[in-house]
Amino acid sequence: MAINDWSDGVLCVDSDLEEYESNIQEWVSNFGSCEKWRIKAKDEIEQRLRHGLRQIEIDTDEDDVLDLISSYDPLKNPACFMTLHLLCNDLSTNSADHWATKSEMYYRKFQDSWPIALGLIHLDIDESGTIEDDEKYNVPGVTFVRGN
Repeated sequence: MAINDWSDGVLCVDSDLEEYESNIQEWVSNFGSCEKWRIKAKDEIEQRLRHGLRQIEIDTDEDDVLDLISSYDPLKNPACFMTLHLLCNDLSTNSADHWATKSEMYYRKFQDSWPIALGLIHLDIDESGTIEDDEKYNVPGVTFVRGN
């Protein structure tokens, strides 16, 4: 049994976003929360992970390789940056306004944090709950630590 269920997983919450933008609640006051953008960000991250992990899924014959991610903590910063990028993009009214500039800034932060996060992801391939450092699975540019 997988230790996590990707479909139920939360990569970041609104309070995480406040670490980067203290007035985030003012930005979304008409929406109640950033949930809409957090869901979109998770979907974007899911697509990227599925692409990067597809060979592992084939090799292990796993139903959902994302359920094997032992902790979502390494994905928190990229999820925050992608959420803020998407939110600012939606708030933007033209390509030269304040929101467009912030959107671009957060997308660059996402791009910078993504490879770091990938390198920190641990996959518990045998679903034992223990991650062994001596087993590695290489995806071009990234090494995923696999469970033993």
